[in-house]
Amino acid sequence: MEANPLIHVVGTVCKPGMESAVSKWYMETHIPMLLEFQKIQEVNLCQRFTDAPDYPLFLATYQFESPSAFKEYGLSQTLTAAKQDQARQWKEGEFELKWRVQFEVLRSWKR
Repeated sequence: MEANPLIHVVGTVCKPGMESAVSKWYMETHIPMLLEFQKIQEVNLCQRFTDAPDYPLFLATYQFESPSAFKEYGLSQTLTAAKQDQARQWKEGEFELKWRVQFEVLRSWKR
């Protein structure tokens, strides 16, 4: 039986006034680094559209081909390097991971 894809969801916030810098870092550095891990199938980066300060400003979704691929990613040099870059890039209080959670895809619909 083939495993279903797994979606890794990450919510982050940043210090006011740093939204543009964080968005640029995500798009030009962080996500390209993570995409070096070949079992990531798709990444979506979203910025909160409405004024809802109880929710993270940025939401990133990473689709992995399977739960086992996500487990491999957790042990990968790709993730280690990305975490090291993140720590170098942002000072304390500038960028914060609010939460992360994983979901197994049960079914997808596309037009």
